[in-house]
Amino acid sequence: MYKRKIYLFGITSGLIMMIALCCTAVSAYLTQINLEQSNTGQTLLAEHQKLSSISYRMFKQLTDELIFGESANQAIIRNKQALIAQSLDKIRSLELQQRQALGSKMTAGSIEDTDELAGLIDAIISEFKAITATYNNTPLDQQNRLQTLLEVKIDNEFREAINAAVVRQGNVVSAINAKIETLNTAIVWFTIGLGVIAGPFIILGCYWLFSALYQPLTVIQSGTRSIASGNYAYRFPENLDKEFSELVKALNDMVIQLSEH
Repeated sequence: MYKRKIYLFGITSGLIMMIALCCTAVSAYLTQINLEQSNTGQTLLAEHQKLSSISYRMFKQLTDELIFGESANQAIIRNKQALIAQSLDKIRSLELQQRQALGSKMTAGSIEDTDELAGLIDAIISEFKAITATYNNTPLDQQNRLQTLLEVKIDNEFREAINAAVVRQGNVVSAINAKIETLNTAIVWFTIGLGVIAGPFIILGCYWLFSALYQPLTVIQSGTRSIASGNYAYRFPENLDKEFSELVKALNDMVIQLSEH
């Protein structure tokens, strides 16, 4: 009986421990996934800002070349175009990875807007080339086509497109961070709840086992003292736990033999 109590206590304690370990493993896994998603979001945000900076510098160099005829800028412009292409490829790859991880609802418009942004940059570069090919050295304020390109295409359309991409990605990063915060809060409360439930159980279980073991040992101790004092009529009770039955029987036989002797 006593052995069964120990098994029951051990199995229950082990089950609680397994639940705690499984929940810890799941929490660690979810935290790792969220951190990876957060890193992806932060990288995308930085890449959009990098794309904005490179594009504006290239537009300025194209404008300077158009105004001042600095054909030496061509190598720099080609380098900027290559950097823009690399940045767009990286953004597309990360956005696809992010959509697969977070779903189309949270990342709505990301991949589609990037394609539109890439098309807008190509259109601006093509327009610069077309204006350069037909530029006739008239004053800048008379170049309606150039003015439209600078004010409408770059200052309005491109700026709004890149700002919208940065804001959208910032919202995704904020949503991911909110998920991480919610998960951390849930882990804290789960740990507190598990401690509140398991702590008293373990304390009461230890007390229960101690009481179950202490009572038969007390009976045996008091009986042996009584026998040692010469009370050979004393008999150990046989209603103790099963594990003590053999010991009780042996002690009672010993008392009978001592009494007969």
